[in-house]
Amino acid sequence: MSTLNVLTTAYHKLLAKLPSSRPVPTLDIISLVQDTIKSTNSATRHSEWELVLKKDILQLMTGEQEALENPQTTYYQDLMDRLDIVLAFTELGAGDSGLPLNIFEELIDAHTVASCMRLFSWLELRTDRIVVGMSPQRGKGPVLLRSLNNLLRKISKTGSTTQFCGRILIFLSIVFPFGERSGVNLRGEYGPPWTPVSITVPLNESMEGVETADPAERELLVRQAETIKKVEFYNNFWSLQTFFARPQTFAQKDALADFRARVEVVLTALIEATRNEQAMMGSRSTVNASVFSKVPGVIEQDTVGRHHSSAKFLTSPELLEFELADTMFRRQVLLQLLILIRHLVTFTESQKRAWQSARNASLHMDLVVSDEEHTWLQDIHARAMTELRNTVPNGKTFADTVSVLLERDKNWVKWKNDVCSALDKTAKAAREPLKDTDIQAQENSSWEKVFGSSDDAEQDMPVLYGSENLDEIWTYGFRELDELENPEELGNIISFQKQIKGQEMRKDMERKRKGLKPQSRPAIPQKAAGTITEGSGPSNNESSSAQPVSLKPQEVFALAPQEEDPKLQEFDMNVQSLTWRCLRLAVQQGHLHHFNKISGGNVDLLVKEISSPPPNHAGGTDKAQSSQSSRGDVALSMAASDPDVGVTQPPSQADPEAQAPQPDTLMSVD
Repeated sequence: MSTLNVLTTAYHKLLAKLPSSRPVPTLDIISLVQDTIKSTNSATRHSEWELVLKKDILQLMTGEQEALENPQTTYYQDLMDRLDIVLAFTELGAGDSGLPLNIFEELIDAHTVASCMRLFSWLELRTDRIVVGMSPQRGKGPVLLRSLNNLLRKISKTGSTTQFCGRILIFLSIVFPFGERSGVNLRGEYGPPWTPVSITVPLNESMEGVETADPAERELLVRQAETIKKVEFYNNFWSLQTFFARPQTFAQKDALADFRARVEVVLTALIEATRNEQAMMGSRSTVNASVFSKVPGVIEQDTVGRHHSSAKFLTSPELLEFELADTMFRRQVLLQLLILIRHLVTFTESQKRAWQSARNASLHMDLVVSDEEHTWLQDIHARAMTELRNTVPNGKTFADTVSVLLERDKNWVKWKNDVCSALDKTAKAAREPLKDTDIQAQENSSWEKVFGSSDDAEQDMPVLYGSENLDEIWTYGFRELDELENPEELGNIISFQKQIKGQEMRKDMERKRKGLKPQSRPAIPQKAAGTITEGSGPSNNESSSAQPVSLKPQEVFALAPQEEDPKLQEFDMNVQSLTWRCLRLAVQQGHLHHFNKISGGNVDLLVKEISSPPPNHAGGTDKAQSSQSSRGDVALSMAASDPDVGVTQPPSQADPEAQAPQPDTLMSVD
């Protein structure tokens, strides 16, 4: 038995094993195909398997007519199962990678539009598997693009197939990148030219300049004048399609002047048709849609525009009057006019100089729009937009949508003028950070474009980063969100130090905003008279009858001069409160012996002293002093925690009379 017969027999056995339930799971199909390939040892028989698979699908295609007549048949599901089998063969290496798309292309060519809509759903469901390893330039990419473009040409652009066209275009935009060359008109070619249509008035019907008193002849003259007017309007109306389809026509002499004259006639007729429609509708065109929404059986205006078909250009002279009465037809013409005007305004002398270059020579046109012509174009654009808003239903919504689309289209026009530069960015370039100098240069350039000199702008703008709170966050050095999530710990001297610095920085920033210079603290001597210094206080060699040494107070807070501004005063009060709380906490934590080395409640010096390592004292005298100082610190800490108790020098153990507490004024609490 030949190899082809063996593979055919194995293939039919595979079809017989398919589950009766539909749709067949993908894993089941892959498992059956894998078993078939192993049993026949035909992993390398690509051409033979291609013949077997194509022959079966072509035989199945003969049942399309029955499927169209009887929707209950399983024709389309059977066809999709065959395509899944072909896809499984290619994924397992028993067929060419482009085989599923080649077969799909043949199916699209051989089926009707109704069947193509069903088959396209298979392509949408298998997108992730089909695009694996697909390159837009070779292999499966060109096949898929060619088959779908042929399908777009096959179906109508109007009626019920409009949504099908949208499905195909969306699928192409997902599969292929925006900058794919196969989908870009690099040479700037326009579509097929418009075939001019026109009619003429027979000479025997022309009676211009004839004067008669006969009523019948006068009536004939009136009808003749109306016929001539309709013929002229017909010619003017359809001649605009030549300009819409071929903008290069404006490079001809007096083409823009001819276009202006024809547009004025056509736009006036469109406005008149809208007025007639509104007059026929009466007040229904102005009633609020919310009123109708409350009435049962009445369709809201928002849903009316969802079920209309695009206008078709039928050039018969007898149909033009009926076409003008169609709102969708008028909107189509107005939209064409707006698109062309947007194109023409880019040909002013200044704008043309901005986008024209040697690279996009194919887009050049020997046309320069003068200032007077530019003004007319802007006026026509405004009148056309107003006319769109006056159309019913949902004229305002339609006009706003058109305006947004035209505005976004500017970016695509710019991209086209730049010869369709690549839109994608490599992963390496996306991850590579900009240098600090590059970032600063970009910021300075953007700033000067908007505000001029950066120095002048900084003076004019009191807030540099959007708000005062953002200014503070940036000034304090916060750069990550994690730094803002952790609140300051309570009962921490370092935390109080940060809060004090924050209040001082806020005050300096506020003074800067008000045009005042930052205010500095007054200098205070490091050692005031009567303060405790190293070696001061009673020693072990002194007499036991020595009296406790009274310590004189020094200034705990050295504040700046009183501010007149209430907001600045608030900062001063916050600093005073935080400083006092920090000193109280230092006393409670046993750091009172550092107070003789700081002045004016300087929290920074206090933190520095606490952080510095303790000195190594030698000798019994120093140890005794250290022990005595330690006991004194405990007593001072207890006293500082109670506002009603004074701070005393620790008494000597040899002198009982010294047990009486002696008040001290080192730190009094109000």
